[in-house]
Amino acid sequence: MADIREIEARITAPGGLFEVVTEDVRGVPMRVFKNRARSLRALLENARAHGDKDYLFYSDWGDGQQTMAEAALKLLSQADAVVTYNGDKYDLPKLRGAMIMAGLTPPPPPTHDPREPQMRRHTDAPFGGGTRLRAHVVNRKAMTILSKLAVNALVGALSMGLVAAAPAPAATAPAHVLARVPYLGVACPVPNSIACDRVGLAVWLTRPARTVSATIGGRRFTLDDPRWSGPARHGLRRMLAGFLRPAGLTRAGPLRVIPDGPHGRWAGGHPVSAFVELAVDYGHGMQVAVRVRLPLHAGWG
Repeated sequence: MADIREIEARITAPGGLFEVVTEDVRGVPMRVFKNRARSLRALLENARAHGDKDYLFYSDWGDGQQTMAEAALKLLSQADAVVTYNGDKYDLPKLRGAMIMAGLTPPPPPTHDPREPQMRRHTDAPFGGGTRLRAHVVNRKAMTILSKLAVNALVGALSMGLVAAAPAPAATAPAHVLARVPYLGVACPVPNSIACDRVGLAVWLTRPARTVSATIGGRRFTLDDPRWSGPARHGLRRMLAGFLRPAGLTRAGPLRVIPDGPHGRWAGGHPVSAFVELAVDYGHGMQVAVRVRLPLHAGWG
């Protein structure tokens, strides 16, 4: 593998998309990207050039901090080296802290090359809030540049084409992927209660997979609960389970439940069903997508 400084020199060379120049920023000479977007609005408007291409988008309100932490973990786990601007004091510790708070184990620190500290202020917002993150992530396939400017996702970088959009999983018939009908049920500590607003989803696969994520009513979650998922062999599982919270059991949406008992209890008297979109990752770049309609059961476990 080439030296990280050699890689950076090549991609930031004059005439390239990531050319770096020195400009005056509020009276302070700073190294900046020459072809950068001049405003957040311009950054988002650049997304129009990509038309209907698929992209990855993670938000605090749609996916939750757990999923966002998992996405950051997956990216950093693939990195052989990380180049940041003052990231050793701010960005990387903040990311590692978010992973720990999400119950994840941060990856071992990759080769880290901190650039000169920049004179900038950060808002001490929660992960997924208004932080400004600039980092080069070098992996075995390519160098990816992340730009996170007051948005709760990697969509900013994707809209500029700085991060390659992920290919959409191939749509597949459920019978080719699922060994049996998945189970979707209310998963509250109190029997027949919907107060906790949580549902559990379990899937059984015809062949083991590395990860499975599910989307219900626009809410995406990962089936990675270690207690309820089946045993792993070489990092692959045939049975995976996870939980969605909030699930929307008490408000308008595909999983809204009308209680059929006292104190908001529900025993399944008013049937509920919803479409569930599954994304199955078998590893080595092989992914499939399945869409099934599942009944919501009144209990779990």
